[in-house]
Formats: sequence, C-alpha cells, structure tokens
Amino acid sequence: MIQLLTCDHPLSSDWQLGPLPPSQGRLELLGWVCADEAMEGGVPLPVRQLLARVWVGMARLEYLFHDHPGRSTWARFMPRAWRGHLLPRWVNSTDPSQAQALFHDSGCPWSLQGQVLLLSEIQSPMPRLDAVPLDVLLSDDWCQLAPPLRAAGVEAVVRPGVDGAVAGLWWLEAEQGREPTCLQQRWRQALAREVAGGAASLSRVSEDEFRHRLAQS
Repeated sequence: MIQLLTCDHPLSSDWQLGPLPPSQGRLELLGWVCADEAMEGGVPLPVRQLLARVWVGMARLEYLFHDHPGRSTWARFMPRAWRGHLLPRWVNSTDPSQAQALFHDSGCPWSLQGQVLLLSEIQSPMPRLDAVPLDVLLSDDWCQLAPPLRAAGVEAVVRPGVDGAVAGLWWLEAEQGREPTCLQQRWRQALAREVAGGAASLSRVSEDEFRHRLAQS
C-alpha cells in the first residue's frame, strides 16, 4: 500500500521549492512511501497511477510535454532553450493513463524538477499562459507569479521538489486561517476516496515528521 504524507505550510529550503512560505497563497508538501520504490527509479508506478487519477478527476490538468524526448534535461538550460526552438508545450489530459506521462517525459524530467502542472476548474477553458514566463515558473522565483497565473485562470501549481521525491502544491487562492478553497476541498476529497478504496493511507504531519518519515523509507 502507498503511504501518502502531506505537510501544510513548510518553511525549509531542503525541498528545493524556492523561498518559503510564498508571499501569496499557501504551499502544501506531498510525499509518498511505497514498497515498489526499491524496484525502480523515479516515482513508483502505483504512485504515478494514483496521482494521475486524482489530478485528472479533480481539476483541469495542464502539464509540460516535449516533442523531442531524446533531448532531455532541457530545464537545466532554460536561458539557452528560450532562444531555440525546442521548448516544451502545454498539453491537457482527461485520461489518467495518458497523464502518467508527466512523470516520465525525458524532455521534462520530473526527477530533475523539469515538470510543472497547472490545475484549474475542471470545466474551464485552457488557461491563457502568454504572460506566464516558463523560465520563471521553473525557477526558485515561481511563487512570484501569482498575479499572471490567477489572471490566466490557474488555481494551483504543482512542482516536483528535491530529486522528484516530493511535490509542492501551491494553492493560489488559499489563505491562512480561512476555509480551504473549493479546489483544495476536492483534492482532499479525492485523496480520501483513494484511502477509502484501499489504495493508500494518508497522514497529515509536521514538517519535521514529514522529513523523518521520508528519510526512513
């Protein structure tokens, strides 16, 4: 069984998600412990299946796709890539099996933090992303992009953290001390359904406990 871990409002730089906390919105950490982890690199297959199923079911999902999969790790050289013609493009998927590609696209490597997911209302049109600079979205300054992301219709951004072993979910409309947004509620409900169906367990833990549990996996 997959053990899912979530941590609200992390503060450490260990996760390689830029300066925390963000000045706008709220950040949530997601981690996982899975028996299949020892048998393969990257995100274990059961985790990929679960998260793709959850994200597609709760929101409109956009993620990066590279048309030249043989040219990997482009995200490490964004300034040069912007001057070329090999940039990735945004794709949308409503099929969980297809959406799993976001974890193993060699042109947008999850394990090297070269992937970004955008979540918006499930019936909404494609976000207008012309004013959202991709190089900044993939940098430590990604949480400075709240205004253009909100204007584009994006409600949450998901980025892989250190070594692709965790994910940061940035809820753009969330505020401390207020009720979860509708999209946050659907996220929690979707995870609860996975737990009820026996696919995973879920623990909401402190940042120290989150770090400890992952280190022991």
